[in-house]
Formats: sequence, C-alpha cells, structure tokens
Amino acid sequence: MRRGIDANVLVYTHLGSVPEHRQVRSFLENQLRDAALTLVVTPQVLQEFVHIVTDVRRFDPPLEMADAIGVADLYLRVFEDLRLIDPLAS
Repeated sequence: MRRGIDANVLVYTHLGSVPEHRQVRSFLENQLRDAALTLVVTPQVLQEFVHIVTDVRRFDPPLEMADAIGVADLYLRVFEDLRLIDPLAS
C-alpha cells in the first residue's frame, strides 16, 4: 500500500521547534517500520517543504535555501521507503 506524505509532515518532522514535532516524528517513524507500506512524496510536496522552511515570516530564523534543499534531498535518500514518484503514475 502507498501512503502519501504532505509537506506539513516533513516540516513538523524536521523542525524540532514546532509543537507537533514529537508526535509527527513518532508517527512517521512508525509508518516507516511498516513493511507493507510505501511512503511516497511528490516533487510539489518537496518544493512546498522548501518554500515553508525558508520563509522568514514563518520561522525565526528560517533555514537557508541550500540547507532546505539539502534536507529535501535527504528525505529522498535516507528513508528507503520514501520515494519520489510521478503523481500521475498508476
């Protein structure tokens, strides 16, 4: 089974300063342990993640663009079950 990950999950997982961090990170870790589940993310979600975490109006200080892109790339590489897919693929 595939389960999509939205940008807010990535934001909450990455930023320890947000109140939802622990709960969402724990949820995501549990999802990654489920061998029957494949977590997927679209390019748009990763772009939204980068946009959010670099926004000075949302975070003080925000992530630098290079750092945010590095984190997005890390989400693609670190979690074997987190794959970039074509959102139109069946």
